[in-house]
Amino acid sequence: MPTRKSQQFDITYELPNLVDKFLQGWLGTLNSGSFASTVLAAVATALFVHIQEQMKFESSNAISAAASTASGDALLIFAYLGIIVNCGAAITSFLISSRLIETPFHSACAYEQDHDQVPKEGLSGDTLNSLFRRYLGWRSWHIFKLSWSFMLFFGIMCIFAELILYLWIVEPSMGVKISVSLSSFFLLLPLLAFSIGLLYSPKS
Repeated sequence: MPTRKSQQFDITYELPNLVDKFLQGWLGTLNSGSFASTVLAAVATALFVHIQEQMKFESSNAISAAASTASGDALLIFAYLGIIVNCGAAITSFLISSRLIETPFHSACAYEQDHDQVPKEGLSGDTLNSLFRRYLGWRSWHIFKLSWSFMLFFGIMCIFAELILYLWIVEPSMGVKISVSLSSFFLLLPLLAFSIGLLYSPKS
């Protein structure tokens, strides 16, 4: 039975300070995002249970009356998506973090095999992401980063959409509906701007 060749690496090797700071920043962001997604998944589950209970009541109420309508269906869709997407974002953030913490080891192995493979200086036209990807040794880094960012953004949007739909179904006051909806829209504008900027950031 063939034996697997062990990798050699220099145990004294250290990541450049800029790359290490970038790595620590992303690990902190992923940990915070994982906590936020877990909380949002719990909130979405609580809302889902409440909505299901209201829809099953025989007595007449706004939620049970909307059960067989398009607004009721949309409410249930966002309730399900809020749970699924936020759970997916929490799990994905854990998986990415577990890969990122191996960056010093992968970089040390690459440096031991070929010193030029892990340069000490950035090349012309390098972005911080492309420089980090070379040290990380993970070509799919950008894809996973965008995937996690999209799930986090979409999970938050599902919660807000669910709350706003619930508001428009059960709240009799038009003034409350409009004011809360507009407030939610303006609160989500920074998140939307950040997500668009992340999507169109340089990939090279």
